[in-house]
Amino acid sequence: MYKMVWSFIALCGLSLHVAANEIELSISDEIIDLRFAVSYEQDFSGTFALLHADHNDVKSDQVSYTFATRGTIDRVDITLGTRLFLLGVDSDDGFGAALGIGANTNIMGKVFVTGEVFYAPEIITGGDFDSTLDAELRLCYQLIENGLLYIGYRQFEVDSKKSGKQDIYEDPFIGIKFTF
Repeated sequence: MYKMVWSFIALCGLSLHVAANEIELSISDEIIDLRFAVSYEQDFSGTFALLHADHNDVKSDQVSYTFATRGTIDRVDITLGTRLFLLGVDSDDGFGAALGIGANTNIMGKVFVTGEVFYAPEIITGGDFDSTLDAELRLCYQLIENGLLYIGYRQFEVDSKKSGKQDIYEDPFIGIKFTF
């Protein structure tokens, strides 16, 4: 039953690519993260993401939707968001709503840095999980007008009721992002 729910959500999310303003793909030897972002009115956006990781013999899959708003303080773009997720880690399954903050700033010319942290405490996490933490930092280069390349570092961990603390992913990655 749970696999049917995952499949349904994945198919619904993949239909978002028709309306997506941004598509990005992050990869390494142990992770693939595909995201479709849609910009709404008044600085709001939504991002549907599919993640698969096989890090240190811990296999995991996540389907998530992040709803965020953004503003600017000095030269730094600040983002506040909520990420709703379904997560499977080995034999543990769970869901939740992570609260997040992010920042984006231009270093020079076509080079900028982005970072974000999403945390879901026990009170808004269910299933087999007590909490989740997902943090990433990226160094981006605007290669062409509608495309950029990036390298990053991500730490994604869960605290499970059955298996204790597990690292879903904790390593560097590379990626590409297209804006329409």
